[in-house]
Amino acid sequence: MRRFSLSGWGRRLLNSYARAILASGS
Repeated sequence: MRRFSLSGWGRRLLNSYARAILASGS
């Protein structure tokens, strides 16, 4: 099982999502 891999992926996805939401909400 690769936990660090999931953490990195999730973090990257969340960052991209948050940026898109912030850009759209701004």
